[in-house]
Amino acid sequence: MKQERYLNEDGTDWIDECAQNLTVEEFRGAMKFTIGKYKKRLGKKDAICLENAKIADYEKRWAEYELLRKDDGDRTTGVKD
Repeated sequence: MKQERYLNEDGTDWIDECAQNLTVEEFRGAMKFTIGKYKKRLGKKDAICLENAKIADYEKRWAEYELLRKDDGDRTTGVKD
């Protein structure tokens, strides 16, 4: 659910940039923090359905990131690290 207003000229957004430039631990921490933030404020800022959509989008993009990782060794996710 990449919103047009957040896209760079090449079609990437901030999450894509973070995935490319942060370490694995940094990216996971950023995603965990962001998802937690939306869960904590659920229903306090935007409509619950909008917040849930944001949570689902972050969770989906984090899962895609983990599936695309190519190195090996992460036993916490069951996905190659």
